[in-house]
Amino acid sequence: MAAGFGVTKTRLWMTIGAAALAAASAAIAQNSGQNKPQPPQKPPVNTAQSLKLPENAQVFGNAMPSIVKATAIVNG
Repeated sequence: MAAGFGVTKTRLWMTIGAAALAAASAAIAQNSGQNKPQPPQKPPVNTAQSLKLPENAQVFGNAMPSIVKATAIVNG
């Protein structure tokens, strides 16, 4: 059956070696990040403080009037 697909011992060993190398590379890459000390994280920027916005802003007027009427002027 293996001869029918053109699989030889050399190709079989090269495939096994490539799979082992890929698995080892993934394991090394995963472990290498755990051993390094992480740089200190910067605190999040407070945009309200950087823009000097007041903490209790007041809005004047109604956001939505109590009576809403349609207004249209047609042909002057």
